[in-house]
Amino acid sequence: FRWFGRERSRLIEFVCSDMWQPYLKVIAKKAGQAVHVLDRFHIMQHLSKAIDEIRAKEAKKMTAAGYEPVLKRTRWCLLKRPDNLTEKQEVTLAGLLRYNLKTVRAYLLKEDFQGFWDYVMPYWAGRFLDRWCTRTMRSRLEPMKKVARLLRHHRDLILNWCRKSVDPYTRSRPVVLVLGRRRRTRSATVSPHSPRAQRFMASRSRTPQ
Repeated sequence: FRWFGRERSRLIEFVCSDMWQPYLKVIAKKAGQAVHVLDRFHIMQHLSKAIDEIRAKEAKKMTAAGYEPVLKRTRWCLLKRPDNLTEKQEVTLAGLLRYNLKTVRAYLLKEDFQGFWDYVMPYWAGRFLDRWCTRTMRSRLEPMKKVARLLRHHRDLILNWCRKSVDPYTRSRPVVLVLGRRRRTRSATVSPHSPRAQRFMASRSRTPQ
């Protein structure tokens, strides 16, 4: 924001970041007019970490109790999107879902949450989010409950996902700032010091003749 300066910071219309508290504070202070969207990748990452924690603990308990190691080599079956599974992983996951395990319940909660990203109206997205959080808080799966509490805390920012669309009649060239720590998605992270960002900001600063 120091590099952008006050004038350019006021032009920012959308900001995307993770839930790191220093980001949230500085964005609210320096670009309070922008629609602040929490990054989908990092939200789903919290859910994936919760599932992985539950799976690891449950697998350890099952091994110690002498049960069949049904959770062995299932990590990526549970963390990958169903569309990205290999044929072998699909078979493994289908077999795993027949068991009444904590890991399976956590996986089903994660996949149910994917429906949130299809909403376009904040009101209905909020209804969905509230119901999902309530159900998760009753699941007795502490890592998942931790995520539900996190989502409730950032509810307003999460609902900005539905407000991120650009109206082509009013905003033909929105100014977007993306902030993230070690972001590993296919979409590019735009740093204000990157040549791409500098060219963009230089074009914004030109005064039409």
